[in-house]
This record gives sequence, structure tokens and C-alpha cells, in this order.
Amino acid sequence: MKLTYKINLVALLVLVLVGAAITTTGVKTIRQVTYSLNRQLMTEEVKNIYVTIENTLAVLADNQLDKVESYIHQAQSEILEELENFQYGKTGRLVIITTDGIAVKHDTFIPGQPIDILNIPDTFPGDEGSTIFTNNGNNLVFNYKYFKQWDWLILLSVTNEEMFAAQKQFITHVVVILLVSIIMGFLIFALFIKRIVTPISLLVEATNEVSEGKWNTPLPPVTGKDEVAQLTRSFHNMAKKLGEMYGNLERNLTEVEKSQSALRENEEKYRSLVELLPLAVFETDIHGQLLFANQNFW
Repeated sequence: MKLTYKINLVALLVLVLVGAAITTTGVKTIRQVTYSLNRQLMTEEVKNIYVTIENTLAVLADNQLDKVESYIHQAQSEILEELENFQYGKTGRLVIITTDGIAVKHDTFIPGQPIDILNIPDTFPGDEGSTIFTNNGNNLVFNYKYFKQWDWLILLSVTNEEMFAAQKQFITHVVVILLVSIIMGFLIFALFIKRIVTPISLLVEATNEVSEGKWNTPLPPVTGKDEVAQLTRSFHNMAKKLGEMYGNLERNLTEVEKSQSALRENEEKYRSLVELLPLAVFETDIHGQLLFANQNFW
């Protein structure tokens, strides 16, 4: 596998791992933030309804009518009429019941009808709070507040799925952004690596040609002062010196061959001259051993 492919593969793997880590952390964080924010919003909605009821009772009390049943029922009817169009999200439901389980405002039960599906004191302990209740396989998140003067328990419920709807949108957006980021990051990194690896590849090709004796092989252009540029300059100087040394060696070999050729010619001339002399010519070593003799010697 080429160096470019290896580096690009490692870069892609790093980008994917970093992206996965960021996504995992983001999903966990957005899950907590979404749930906490939705609970706060539900608390505010229930609190607003509670304040409306409280203000209505205060008006009756200021007019000394808070003990008159007819005025109390009329005020309650007006509040319930205002809450008929109340809407919270897609699955939000507003329910008002008494601690005895009598429906005051309910989508299914008629006002005054007992609700036997809940054990109210156990399910909604205290005067206010939040809880999760499972109904027909659906997990419902409840926020409640108790108005003691009228014995009204204000309940606002939302499905667990809607509580985390923002999380799904966040994951979708993150996945899209992550894919685009990985692709763009990979392309940018690939272009950057290409600028580094291309001179090295050209340098490798030049090295192969120089090893075959092609000393004048053109090298990649040198730009910048990084390690690749320094390596190219060093190789250029080395190739230049090797070319000069090889040229000197070739010239020396040529001179040696010329000297040897001249020596052989002189030797042939000497041998021919000695053979043609009318005298006996011979050569011995210091021990008297005969080394050479012409024909007249014999």
C-alpha cells in the first residue's frame, strides 16, 4: 500500500473516532439538557395555572366572596372554560382532579366522575413535584401542583417521547454535520498530504534513476524550508557530488586504458625489434634464471 493511502486511511479513522466521541458526548449532554429544560417548562406552565387560580381566589377574598359557594363555582367555571383551549406541545394533557379522585377537568372523564385508575396520594406525593407514570404502555412525565383551598390537583403530562424529541433532531443534525465535516476534513487532509507525499514520491523515482547511473535526473522543485525541502536539497547535492565522482572515475579509467594500450604497443614494438636483431639477446634474473631470449640466442 502506498504511503498516501496509509496516511489518508489513518486520517479518516482518526476523524471518525473523534466524530463518534463528540457525537456520543453530545447526545448524552443534550438528553440531560432536553429533559431538564422540558421539566422546567412544564413546571412554569403548571405554576402559571396555579397563579391564575390563586389570583381568582384572591379577588373573591378581597370582595369577601371566597366563602360564597355560588361565586366560587362561577369563578371555577370561568377558569375551566379558559383552560379548555390550553395546549402544551403535541402530546401535552392538562388534568385537574381532587385528592379523592374526582374529575374536575379531564379529556376522558366527565367532571364530577370518579377516576379509579390512580392512587393519587401515592402517585403524586406532596403539594408539588414531578413523576413518571406508565399508562397503557406509554411512559408519561407528570408535573403537578396542589391548590389546597379548592382541593384541586393540577396535572400536566407529556409523553416521554416528546420530552426527548429535541434529542432526535439534535442527533439528525449532528450526524449530517459530522458527515460533512468528515468529508471536508478528509479532503483537506488529503490535499495537505498530497503536497507532502508528492515530492517524496518524485524523490524516490529520482533515486531509482540515479542508482541506474542517470546522474542528470531532474529532481522535484524545492520550495519552502520544511524537512522534505531539506531532504530534496541534500539529495540534490549528493547526486551532484556522485555525478562528479563518477565523471572523474570514468576519466581516470579512460587514461588507464590509454596507458595500458600504449604500454602494450611499446611492448610489441620492443619484442619485434629484439627478434629482428642479428645478435643473441637474452634476459635473466639475479639468480641466472633465463627469462627471455630471441631466436638468434638458440
